[in-house]
Amino acid sequence: MDFNPSAFLVLQSQDQNALDSLMSEIDELHQNPNFIFALIQSLTSDVCKNLFIAKQILIQIKNSIRLKWYENDFWPDEAKKVIIENAFQLLFVLPNEIRNYITYIFEEIAPRYYSYTWWVEYCITLFDQHSELTEVAYLMTIVNFWFKSCSERIDSYESVIDEISIQLFQRIYAYFDTSIENAYNNCNYAILLDIIIKSLRYSLSFSYLIPESGIFDNIIPKVCSLLTMSDSSNEFVTLKVSILKLLNTCHSTLIGKQKKKKAISKDPRRVEFAAHFREALSPIISQTIQTILPNPHNPAVLGRIIYTIYQLIFFSIDTSLINESLFNLIISASQITPDLLKELESNPQLFIAQEMDYNLIKKSIPRNVTFEIINTLLTKHNIEGNVIIQYISPDIENDNPEVIDAKLFLIGALDYCFKQKEFEKYQKDQLKAEKHHKTIGEFEVPNVLPPEVAEICEAVIAHPNSPLYLVLTALHVYAKVVRHVDPEHGCAVALEVMQTEVAQSNPLVVLFSSKLFNTCYKRISGSFEFDITPFVELVINAAMELPARGLFKFFSLLVEKNPQSVVPCISDVVQTLTPFLVETIGNEDQSCVNTTADYIVSTLVDIMDYIQDNTEIMTSLLELIYPTIVELVASANPTFPHEDFILILSFFSLNIKNHDRVFYEGFINVYNAMIAHDDFSQILLKTATPRFVWYLYPLIADQNEFAADQAFSTAATESAMLLYNLFIQHKKDGGFTCDPLPYILYLMAVVTQGYGIVDSFIQVAYAQLEKFVTKFQQKKKPRSNCNMRIIVALVYLLSASSQYNIEVLQGIAQNETILNFFLNVIPHHVLTTYKESKAGIILLLNLLKLGVTPAFQAACYMVNRLLKLKERDNSDDEDEENVDNEENDDDSDSSDDSDDSDSDDSDSDSDDSDDSDSSDSDSDSDDDSDDDSDSDEEEETKDESDDDDYIVSDRIICPYHLPMESINEFEIFKSLVEENSGLIGLISEDEAKVLHDHF
Repeated sequence: MDFNPSAFLVLQSQDQNALDSLMSEIDELHQNPNFIFALIQSLTSDVCKNLFIAKQILIQIKNSIRLKWYENDFWPDEAKKVIIENAFQLLFVLPNEIRNYITYIFEEIAPRYYSYTWWVEYCITLFDQHSELTEVAYLMTIVNFWFKSCSERIDSYESVIDEISIQLFQRIYAYFDTSIENAYNNCNYAILLDIIIKSLRYSLSFSYLIPESGIFDNIIPKVCSLLTMSDSSNEFVTLKVSILKLLNTCHSTLIGKQKKKKAISKDPRRVEFAAHFREALSPIISQTIQTILPNPHNPAVLGRIIYTIYQLIFFSIDTSLINESLFNLIISASQITPDLLKELESNPQLFIAQEMDYNLIKKSIPRNVTFEIINTLLTKHNIEGNVIIQYISPDIENDNPEVIDAKLFLIGALDYCFKQKEFEKYQKDQLKAEKHHKTIGEFEVPNVLPPEVAEICEAVIAHPNSPLYLVLTALHVYAKVVRHVDPEHGCAVALEVMQTEVAQSNPLVVLFSSKLFNTCYKRISGSFEFDITPFVELVINAAMELPARGLFKFFSLLVEKNPQSVVPCISDVVQTLTPFLVETIGNEDQSCVNTTADYIVSTLVDIMDYIQDNTEIMTSLLELIYPTIVELVASANPTFPHEDFILILSFFSLNIKNHDRVFYEGFINVYNAMIAHDDFSQILLKTATPRFVWYLYPLIADQNEFAADQAFSTAATESAMLLYNLFIQHKKDGGFTCDPLPYILYLMAVVTQGYGIVDSFIQVAYAQLEKFVTKFQQKKKPRSNCNMRIIVALVYLLSASSQYNIEVLQGIAQNETILNFFLNVIPHHVLTTYKESKAGIILLLNLLKLGVTPAFQAACYMVNRLLKLKERDNSDDEDEENVDNEENDDDSDSSDDSDDSDSDDSDSDSDDSDDSDSSDSDSDSDDDSDDDSDSDEEEETKDESDDDDYIVSDRIICPYHLPMESINEFEIFKSLVEENSGLIGLISEDEAKVLHDHF
């Protein structure tokens, strides 16, 4: 092939164009199966005396295998064999400086070719031919890649692999004694022994190896003896870590209940060996650990020692470890190291996630493991919390800051574990109660920490010489105690800390103070009065520098519990957050968009949700935020949270009484984005249809000069049809947060009332109506209110259309099945609010005008119920309930008291919107319909929780009324009776009296 290896020298240059050109050429060459052979051949040429070029060639060989090995017929088996043979030959001819890159090639080959044992058998031959230490080490490394690949595929390897593994292991183990004797004084032997230890660790997954070799009785005491030696070199430290990893794997594989145990338990000899290991070898490990505990250790070694102790305690191998020395050890292991302090400064979010979180993220993070030890003592060994806390309480007079910090961390871990333990008990009690058809009260968060802990934390926070990390930990733990003891005082402390000099220069302090405030503020039953003004800029500035949920939640909680306190500075908050949102959401880093932007939008939604009834404030915010949100929506960027943006726009539409031009021009921009970007329209359809209706409905209802504008009326009309057609096209795709069809139909009804009959809407209405009635006649009655909402929306649409031309109801009047449904089913079972019943009565009376006389009786039957529903739906209490259930966006967040405040900053935090509780609307349960796509979108949701959300269209509390809502239904009754006095004779005396009373 025509490729000059010297081209790799470009990688050492700063010429970006040359670099791009080279990488493009290499990508193209990788498509040629002969490229890898050209690379292999070039390794023996003079040009590869330049080790940089040789290294780059080996890297590309590895890349080629990674990219192309699995491609069918790219290399036939014979070609793959040649590649492997050449790699083995290069292992013994290339300079030592780049041989390790050959082993990296086998790191790619092993998992892709592990079941082809010929090359592994070839390794056995090479072991017999080579004895030089470095060559043996490289061979062992290659074998380890194969061991690891097999261990990860336990259930798929055959007995022949086990037999080969025994032969390989014998070759490797032959170097064990020599290596262990020289490892302390010779770094080369330390490296070799490290490789051997890895082989031992991987070999634990092989079914036949340990019982037949019986070598672990020799291995464990010898490797444990190395742990007692002081660290002589970096290689020896690495070796110690490998030894401890081996011991950890022994415990988890032979004693634990991991997945690997299933494969091990297939062989009774392995079961017998596991019992022998626990009885004879685990005590040696435990004794070694206790011997080395008092000695200082490298942090990497200490982390593994701690994890080994955790295993010994967790598996109850040696409960004598549970003593005062254990607590001294975990306190020591939990201390902040200089490296961690640097991480706190350079990457505070990662530090918080790893070092202050109560989870076993990594076995190598000592704090993660000490947390697990506390959890094990509390839950598995049933040691009381007050006993544990005696050993880990700080002495602020005598302990240094690192020790105080470690103890406070462990106190926080104890609190977390205790609450988890109590919550698990509660869940079990709840299940028992459900079995006996009983209920129990809500979970009450217990407090295991004494008030003295709060005093210690407060003293640390107030001390002028407390280092930053200690202040953060103290605030973190203080929130756990003070929320139970004195939440109002906790709020006061949080606000006081926010105003300190250290807080003003460090957003982390503001964050933790904000989290303290949030945790305590939620617990205050009454009001907590304070001037928020000094904290607005402080908290927002901190959020800009360190985006975190806890900072934004500060404002959300304030408007939730005491909106009046926020009113004076609402404009400042929104005015600051809006440009911050634009800046953040335009960031190319999508992780930033998905976290910070979500926090900002959620906060804006929370704020506006609670102040939306205040027209004056909403009007003042209009100029600050409305154009920006419209611009973001109209950008049609699929990564933006458009469902929340539409909700914000709907807050303005619903609550500002006089819509000016900006509303209508804004909607036209949104509509233009919908017709230009199909993916954007799908997002609105699947996630925001209800909110889209709330947004558009009041603009049409306003009936002003802007609503009458041709461009707007066309956009409103076509947007409804666009959503419907998209629904027909994509309803089988799934992903709907709720069934959008009822909302689309209702939007069509709104457009009809505003602008008159739309022929395409009538076609949609009858297509849906015929399908629904057909299924109803087949006794496949709807199982959820979602289907009833479709019928209600159809009643609105047809009733509104009939006000312009009653001839649109001929399809009902002339179809006996549909007419019977309207006369005998809808008046009795479907219409459950005043407005629904009113629309139904108007439709029936218009049918009467077409000559359908029984429609008069059906309408009169509904009158009594209509009056009762009118009284109910006009009550203030009902209005509040409607808003709560249907209109507000319910933030389910982490505000439950059982959640820890430290969860506020998790990237996985999500706010559940009010319309996200329904299942995908693509689950049409009836497969018998042969209708075309126009009659196929009446979807039944799987989640019955949607039942309470009956029909959002009539639950919206809006200052605007559509034309049909101003009609007096009794005037229609009166005119019809005056035209045909014989109608009164068709109804009962009571019904006639009610009519006359309201004429």
